[in-house]
Amino acid sequence: PGFPQAAGQNTIHPEERRPMKASEIRDMSQEEQFRRLSELKETLFTLRFQKESGQLENSAKLKQTRRDIARLKTIIIEQNK
Repeated sequence: PGFPQAAGQNTIHPEERRPMKASEIRDMSQEEQFRRLSELKETLFTLRFQKESGQLENSAKLKQTRRDIARLKTIIIEQNK
């Protein structure tokens, strides 16, 4: 049924991902959590820059990224208590 996918077409672009779940974050090692936090901060910077230059296609990505950062920071703090 349907046409076959071209190679690499079913990969998800990192900026078009779904929100992170708390359970996924808790399953990560502390090193992975900090690496992911760093990646999200870089993504947020890029999105803000795109917004100001008028190149941002989906403004919901800003909100999603901010919330992912907050969720990640919350869980990191919980685990360090």
